[in-house]
Amino acid sequence: VGSEMCIRDSTRTPPQQPDNICSIFKEKNSWYKAAIRTEKRWKLPPYVLMSFVFQESSYNAKAKPERDKLLGFIPWFRPSSAVGYSQALTKTWEDYKDETGNARASRKNFNDSADFIGWYASKGYYQGFDRLDARSLYLAYHEGYGGFKKKTYRKKPWLIKVADRVQSRSTKYQQQYWGCAKELKKKILSFFDNIFTIETNYFTVGGFKKKISYFLQIVPEFALPVLPAGRSDYIRYNGY
Repeated sequence: VGSEMCIRDSTRTPPQQPDNICSIFKEKNSWYKAAIRTEKRWKLPPYVLMSFVFQESSYNAKAKPERDKLLGFIPWFRPSSAVGYSQALTKTWEDYKDETGNARASRKNFNDSADFIGWYASKGYYQGFDRLDARSLYLAYHEGYGGFKKKTYRKKPWLIKVADRVQSRSTKYQQQYWGCAKELKKKILSFFDNIFTIETNYFTVGGFKKKISYFLQIVPEFALPVLPAGRSDYIRYNGY
């Protein structure tokens, strides 16, 4: 139990080098897998996703808005219900769970938060938003698509500056990501090639079917999107 707690806590602590997306993904492999799943499902690039998460929570799973001060010094209510990596509001989070069927999603879980950001961003694609336009997507993320259309952000100079910072970070992350994307992907594919080679050589047909089925039940979330080329027959074989 102690080791499981350590693993769980390590995935929720902020990365050691938050200004470098390659370092982040190498340190937190599960975050990389979550980012790839988000890109596959919602078409949101990892560097745009991570620029959002940094701005919203600085990669802090327990992040919440600071409390207002009554009389200037007494801690009072928080200005919103935002929580977690994505700082999603309770109502919007409930909409996400209802629409995607992810009923057990948690705002303190990076995988769920990444999927939420991708889900919300994807709604803008049909309205003419470019998936690389982190600035506009962030303004809509903050103001809502209705608010963006009404240009409510124009009355908030501070928000425009924040959106500019998000775009700047996304561009920096993009340049970094181009330099390590192949290496990150290669490590994942190499891992699965080794797994499947061992299983294939060791088990008979009947035993192989049972063992692989068990393995995929343990790690289906990260197995499916990064399965090596030519392995899709194993997924169909086991009903995924």
